[in-house]
This record gives sequence, structure tokens and C-alpha cells, in this order.
Amino acid sequence: MREASHVESERAIIGALLIAPELADQLFSHVQDEAIFTTEPARRIFTTMRGLYRAGEPITQMGIRREFERRGKEANLPAIFVSLMEAADPAPGLYFAAHIDSILDAYFSNRLREWAALARSREDAIRCAERIIQLAAGTTEESQARLSDVIPFLLRQQEDIEAGRKRQGYSWGIEALDEFCLIELGRLYTVAGLKGCGKTLFLLNMLAHNLMEGLPVLLFSVEMTRTQVAKRILTRRAEVNSTVFPSKYLGAERKERILQAAAFCETFPLTIDDTAQLGATELSARMRAWKVRDGIEAGLVGVDFLQLLDLERGRGESEATALKNVAYQLARTAKQLNLGVIATAQLRNEAEGQVPRLGYLEGSGGIAQASEAVLLLDLLSRRDRDLAKDEGDFKRFDVIVAKQRDGQSGVTVECLSDLRIGSFVARSRAEPSGPDWLFDERGEN
Repeated sequence: MREASHVESERAIIGALLIAPELADQLFSHVQDEAIFTTEPARRIFTTMRGLYRAGEPITQMGIRREFERRGKEANLPAIFVSLMEAADPAPGLYFAAHIDSILDAYFSNRLREWAALARSREDAIRCAERIIQLAAGTTEESQARLSDVIPFLLRQQEDIEAGRKRQGYSWGIEALDEFCLIELGRLYTVAGLKGCGKTLFLLNMLAHNLMEGLPVLLFSVEMTRTQVAKRILTRRAEVNSTVFPSKYLGAERKERILQAAAFCETFPLTIDDTAQLGATELSARMRAWKVRDGIEAGLVGVDFLQLLDLERGRGESEATALKNVAYQLARTAKQLNLGVIATAQLRNEAEGQVPRLGYLEGSGGIAQASEAVLLLDLLSRRDRDLAKDEGDFKRFDVIVAKQRDGQSGVTVECLSDLRIGSFVARSRAEPSGPDWLFDERGEN
């Protein structure tokens, strides 16, 4: 290899980190020795970036400048920063700036398993960086389309609906809700409600419904352990109250249902990740690794729940801003990896006794903007016991489609729920009958 090619490749790695610091998790977990770089500026910049990463500080030009000044290296700062800026600005740096999400993320998605082997020596790291440059030299066909290619698809969708054929998308497990909102790949969906209103059970019910169709699912359970998740899915399938399993009061009949459900659930393509203190960056990395490792073409990802994630807050940053950043990161990852991501979120306490609305969701503006749709769960007994008369073992439970980017908003779907087993069914055919705040002055959503 020519030395000039080495330098260009090393600059590509530095430039990628500068432009897309979210790649730091993958890079620093495999490239730990700055000796792989042939040039002194690249080595020193890489070492400084790694120090910021380990300290939990953002990787920015200002942060790197402060680190150099703190270490008393201000005399060498101008020359080093010339190299740093050269890493980000020239070709292929300009191409990275315009296409960093589609090109570099696709590269890491497809090559994640190869990183450990590729980055064990300077030559391997250079070869890896040169591969990045090769990818940057072309374009991704699936990311580009002419309008004439897309319009026929939209017209076919209309024809399918008029003919009574099912729209494209994955089910929520409630047919009446599916009439208004389906889960599409490449999108983020948020399900929100008060504490104890059944958000997790609603999520698990939806995931189990799609698992029975053979769709691969990855669940990040920040609140419950994997054993608790498995118990909820198992008892839902067996229609057994989760509080009596396991116990000496289970009985022969319920035990038989549990055993039959266990044999069925063992075939589910479900991966449970109950790691504590996950942040959005690591969530994205683990989603990429799952898709590559298991060869996932289409799948769903559940995140339970947003407020329990490590929000990776910067200095002086509010929780609402941190939640917004998490939502944006999940939305980008969903689109880049072509996965359907469904996250649960908790409404603030002042929503108690009120009809749920977006304003009660912490960071609601950012979460709603990042989400394809926001569903608000309303357990009626939490706010009006007279209104919410139970029907047998089922409680009245509304699902409000409060916001939907590509579909009808302001829809309330009346449901019944048995929270003992996590069962959700439609109570009646849904009609657009949401509260006034869901519509504009003309009555249009």
C-alpha cells in the first residue's frame, strides 16, 4: 500500500468519528491501540477522542481543544487542528458529511462481526478504513428513487384498501386499532400511559401476537428481568393469572395449560436483553448486532421504557431534551436498519384523573416529532369508576391515536383488558371520536 493511501484512510476514521460520534461505541470497543495510526497527529487526536469517550464527554472540536490545552500542548495545537479539520472536510470527508447516516451506518451494520478481526493491527485498520472510502465512492441504490417509481406503489395501496385487502404493516394485536394504525418497518412508535395502566402488558401482547406470526423480535426490558418477561408471555399464552404462577395453588388444569403454552412459546424467535443502564447509542449498536448476527430481514424491537434508559445527559441538559435526543436516535436507527421500533413511555403524575394527552408526556414535543405515531393508553377506572364499569373480568380501556404522521389522528379505540393475564380486545368498532384537543379549529386532524 502507498503511504498516501494509509494517511487518507486514517483521516477517514478520524473524520468519521468527528462527524458521527455515535459510532464511538463500535470503534473504541475494537480499536484500543493508537499505534495502529501511522501519523503522529492522528495518534494524538485519536487518543484525545478516546479519553473524552471514556470520561463520558461529547466528542467535539471544542472538547478536543480543551483537552490539548489542559495537557499543556497548546504550542502544537494549530498544526494538529489543521490535520483534524482535513480529516473532516476534504473528499471523502465532504461525502461523509452528506451521507454519514446511510453509508457509514450501513457499513457498520454489515461489518460489525468483522471488526474484532479487522482491527488487531495497523494494516487491518487501514484496510478497514479503505473499505469505508470505497463505500463512500458510490451510492446506495435502495436509498434513491424517482417520483415515478414511488407513485405506482401509493396507487396500489389505495386499490388494495378499496378491494378490502389488508394494508401493509404489522398488527397491534387489536384488529380495530389496526384499521387506523399499523406498525411499519423503519419507523418509531411510542406507547404512553400512567404508571400501572398496562403499558408493558400492551407491548408484550403486541409482540407476542407478531411472534406467533414468525416475526423476529428483540426486546430491551430495562424495567423487568428476562425471567419476568418470559413469565408474562407464558401466562398470557396460557391465559393464567401471572400472580399464581409459580405457586402451590396452580392446580392441575392450569399447570397443563402452562406446559402446552411453554412448548409453543419455545419456538418464538424472541431475544430478550435486560441489561441495566442502557443508553440510546448502545441500544442502536445492539440492534445492529442482532440484525447481523441473526440475519434479520424484517423484525420488531420493543423498548420498555424510555424514562428508565440512561439518558446520557450533557452538562446543563434537561431531562426533556435528553429524552428528545433518545427518541431521535431510536428513530434514526429504525430507519437505517429497517426495523419497527416500539417504545413505551410514562406520562407525568399530573395526568392522573385526566384524559391522556401529549402534553403530559415528558419531552413530548421531541418524542412526538420523532415518532411515526403516539398511542396513549387510558385505563378508565384510573379516572372515573362510574364511567368504567367492568365487563366480567375485563376493564374498559381506551387507546387514543394521539398523533400519526401518515394516517388519521384523533381516533379513540375502545378496548377491554384483563390485566391479570395481559389480554386486550376491541370493545366495539372504533369511530373518530377523540377529544376536542385532538382536532384543529376546522375539525380536521
